[in-house]
Amino acid sequence: MIIILYTLYFIGENMFSKGKIKESDSTTTIISKNTSFVGDISSGEKIIIHGKINGNINTNNGVVFIDKGGVVNGRVLCEKMILNG
Repeated sequence: MIIILYTLYFIGENMFSKGKIKESDSTTTIISKNTSFVGDISSGEKIIIHGKINGNINTNNGVVFIDKGGVVNGRVLCEKMILNG
């Protein structure tokens, strides 16, 4: 019984440690459909906009995806922009 618990402990530790998010992992900022954001956004990552933003967006070589129904009232600086709709 002790051997089984010992084995499960180390298997579980390795299994869960692989799923942890590291600071270097890429992330995405999502503004959902029913969200309204006021202010500027600065990020080096991908930004997906389904809702409304009143402010400027600077992605530092990132990607901005504005979905159908998404609205940006401001300036957008990015490497790549995708407009849907």
